[in-house]
Amino acid sequence: ENLVLIGAIDEKTGDITEIGQTIGKFPLEPQFARVLIASRYLNIQNEVSNIISVLTSGNWRTRPMDCLSRADEAHKQFYSEHSCDLITINNVMNSFVNSNCSKKYCDNHFLNYRVLTTAVNVKNQLLRLLTSAIEHDIIPSQISKMSTDKKIKFAFLSGFYQQIVHLTRNSGVYQVLNESTQVIIHTSASFKEKNKLLLYLEFVLTSKNYIRTVSKVESSWLTLLYPAYFNSENMKLSDIKKHF
Repeated sequence: ENLVLIGAIDEKTGDITEIGQTIGKFPLEPQFARVLIASRYLNIQNEVSNIISVLTSGNWRTRPMDCLSRADEAHKQFYSEHSCDLITINNVMNSFVNSNCSKKYCDNHFLNYRVLTTAVNVKNQLLRLLTSAIEHDIIPSQISKMSTDKKIKFAFLSGFYQQIVHLTRNSGVYQVLNESTQVIIHTSASFKEKNKLLLYLEFVLTSKNYIRTVSKVESSWLTLLYPAYFNSENMKLSDIKKHF
C-alpha cells in the first residue's frame, strides 16, 4: 500500500511505475528515495542528501552522562529557527563538513563523529546515484519558487505525507492523522512550540508514544501536494477536518 501511495506501483495494474523504477535504484527505504528524487527537481539535493544520510547513519548527538547540560546547550546552536528538526540536521552536517570533518570539532560540540563520518560517505553515494537517475517532475511547480526551508519540508512531505499528527485539545498531545493514536513530541526535538499540524519521521514506543524528527507543516501544503488524499472525505475525524 505504501508503494502505491508514493507512486512507485500503479494501483490499477500493480506494475512498477517509472518513478518506482528510479526509487529502486537507491539503497534506501522507498519513502526516503521518493524524497531524494523530489529534492533534485527542487534543486535542494545537497540539503536533503545531508539530512537523509544522517538519519540513516544514526544519532548525530552525544550526551555523556557527566555533562548532559553542556551537551544540550552545545546542540542548541544548530537548532533551526524554522521549527524543523530536518533543517537542524542539515545545519549539523554543514558545520561538520565545514570543520573539515574534524573529530576535535565533534568532541567540542558533542557531535557523534562516527555517525557523521559515515553520513558523509552515504551522502556522496546518494548524490552519485541521483546524478545518474532519471529526473522526475513530481512536485507542483509553484513550490520550486519557495524558500529553501519550505522546499525541504515539501520534499519530505512528498514521501512521508501519511505521517502527520494534529494537535488535540489536550495541551501538548497530538493525534495521528486518521487514527486514534495519541502521541507527544520526543524530548530530543529541537523545538517545543505547539503547532496544529506536524510531520514526523520516527515513531518511538516506550511507556508513552513519542514522535521524533518533527517539522511544522501547514494544511495548505498537504492539499497542494496530494489533493485527492487530503480531501474532507478521507479525513475521518471531526478534529482533523477543521484543519483542511
